[in-house]
Amino acid sequence: MRARSLNISSFLGYYVLVNDVVGRLFPMCCVNWGAMREQDLVDTIIQQWERERPELDATPIGVIGRLSRISREIEAQLETVYARYGLDGGLYDALATLRRSGEPFRLRSSEFSETLMLTASGATKRLDRLERAGLIKREPDPTDRRAVHIGLTAKGRRLVDTVTVAHLENERRLLSGLSTAEQHRLAAQLRKLSLSLGAHPGSSSSRHGATARAGTASA
Repeated sequence: MRARSLNISSFLGYYVLVNDVVGRLFPMCCVNWGAMREQDLVDTIIQQWERERPELDATPIGVIGRLSRISREIEAQLETVYARYGLDGGLYDALATLRRSGEPFRLRSSEFSETLMLTASGATKRLDRLERAGLIKREPDPTDRRAVHIGLTAKGRRLVDTVTVAHLENERRLLSGLSTAEQHRLAAQLRKLSLSLGAHPGSSSSRHGATARAGTASA
């Protein structure tokens, strides 16, 4: 029995060592036993469907269900930061879109709406609120009487620069449960999924979901 115990102990020690080395060299190949022991609500939902309807393949819920739940949770936590500065996600998106455009931080109204994936009426509502707050200004296009230029004011630029620092820090906090390598791998997979769904500016799927809020524009 003693010899058998020693053999088992040696095997376990060897396995842990090999698993650790392989995990460092090939992170995707290593079994993460701690993660496997943890289950979330989506796991429970999948198990319930497998019990009730074993003939169905419920594995898509593992991705779609989690994306949906995580999206709602992230949106709620992002809004807490925007609210500190008197904004909401939609208003921040508008300011960030102008700021990212570079000097002179101005876009034509059509470009603005297209970038945010908003209807003209949806864009107007946001712009009205921002203009009343002195954060943006609208000016007629000197070369086209039908067009309007939308630009950041000095106050608007100061605000969006300040909020963006807090926003990115909040995003880093939300992703702190993943290593840097895991974040890069997840981003790559989500990009692949996004492109496969045609979820890019100008696509029909993007326009369909844009009326609620173009949350990705502030990224």
